[in-house]
Order: sequence, then structure tokens, then C-alpha cells
Amino acid sequence: MAISDSAPVVLLESLRVLIIDDRPVDQLLVQDAFKASNVKIDFSFAESYEDALRPLFNEYFDVAVVDLVLTQEFPGPVEEWEGFDIIQEIFERGLQSDIAVFINSAFANLPGVARQAVSKFHPEDIWDKSFSTAQVAQSILLAFERAHYFGLKVRVDFEAELNWDILVNNLRMPLHALSTYLDAGH
Repeated sequence: MAISDSAPVVLLESLRVLIIDDRPVDQLLVQDAFKASNVKIDFSFAESYEDALRPLFNEYFDVAVVDLVLTQEFPGPVEEWEGFDIIQEIFERGLQSDIAVFINSAFANLPGVARQAVSKFHPEDIWDKSFSTAQVAQSILLAFERAHYFGLKVRVDFEAELNWDILVNNLRMPLHALSTYLDAGH
């Protein structure tokens, strides 16, 4: 079922998101993408490695969005990028199962950067800062679906003529009958 076809999901608690980026304009673009997901969210922000560590390890966050290069200067070698250091800290402290990590970087398309990030840290997704708000919002919604909204309490609002009883009865149907039933517009 496509995201747009699913029943709207309403979180009963706020998703806690930490956006780590040295540029406030990029923080706002990521914030806008999360807002476009129509989920209740509490945002926190950090602009440097040092600023990020305190909240990361003293507060609870469902999501961390990490820029890989936290300086306005031209970045040095990949091994020195502070964003990778932050994600490494998350892994070393065993928080990767509690915090969904997204990478948002202007250098995401450099050869080897995405491969290193994925193979070492398994982020939910890697965004290039040139991506549109709609692209990032779609990525966020897909991650929510994959991760079952990160274990947050949810309420499902059904469209007219659909309720839990009908859904349960449909699930009892054999798969071939259910797909025929849904194709008929039920």
C-alpha cells in the first residue's frame, strides 16, 4: 500500500528530533521537511560536534539528522569530518537501536562518502542538501513506515466506511480473495 493510500497515522506523543548542522538555513530546511510529514515533532538543534554531544547523551531523541561537515571551511579528509565522529559516538555508546540517524550533507554524492556511511553506520537515509523538501519529506515518511514510527504510540484514523472490525475481517480472507476485494474498490 502506498503511503498516500494508507490511513492517516496520528502520533499520540511527539517525535523528538535533533538536527545537527552548522548552517541555520539548512536546519530550517530539514525542519520544514519534517513538518511536511504532518507528524507532531519537538525539535532541538546543534551546530557543532561539541554542541551535539551534550543533548545526544543527556536527552532522549527518536531521530538525529547529521550534517557530515560542520564547518564553513572546505572540508579536509573524510576521516576528519565531525558528522562521522558524531555518528561513531552514537554507535560506541550503543544508541543506534534507539536513535534513527539520517545524514544530510552537501557532500553526500562524493565518491565513497555514501558507501562509507551506509556500510559503517546504516543510516535510515542519506540526503543531498540539493534535495527538495518534498523528496526529504517522502524519505522521512518511508522511514516512519519501515520503523513503525519508531515505537511511538499511534492512533489510526480510518476513512469513511472503514474501521477495525472490517480490517480484521479482511485480514481473515485468503490473500487472493483479499486482493480481489481491494481491487473492486472496497
